Amino acid sequence: MPQQERDLLVLAHKSVMSPDGFWRQVAQLNKILSPIEGTQAFCKCVEVIDVNRFKKITKPHLLQSILKQEPLKPFVFVIVKN
Repeated sequence: MPQQERDLLVLAHKSVMSPDGFWRQVAQLNKILSPIEGTQAFCKCVEVIDVNRFKKITKPHLLQSILKQEPLKPFVFVIVKN
């Protein structure tokens, strides 16, 4: 898997950290964050409420197609499950 570029703030207890230790820590953070940031994980925690059709949409393929629409239609709401 190619390494993604992202902004991370890494805080450590030790004031002096070796460069190898730093990059090892960043690689572990990337390994943890990669599956969480995917579209499948996003679709598990989001649902779309379409007031026009009185429907609640939770299927991942339908969510992806709705979210790809540039301007969302009026009265279509993206809600995070909590």
